[in-house]
Amino acid sequence: MHGWYRRSADGQRLTLDLYIQPNAGKTEVAGLHDGALKIKVATPPTDHQANDKLLDFLRKSFKVNKKQVILKQGEHARH
Repeated sequence: MHGWYRRSADGQRLTLDLYIQPNAGKTEVAGLHDGALKIKVATPPTDHQANDKLLDFLRKSFKVNKKQVILKQGEHARH
């Protein structure tokens, strides 16, 4: 384990521990927060808007397609 991220044994999967701040001025990485990577998201947390914006931000950042980024847990939480 490397703090806020983990690679699978085969190197095919990357799991990120994130702390999300909705309602930010813009969507961006904001450093570390309690051992997690903090990402500010420029949308409210209602109707899954912040989760959708986060997943889109991660897809674009890692240059991967929609099926390659999933939310494993924390659908209704900041972590």
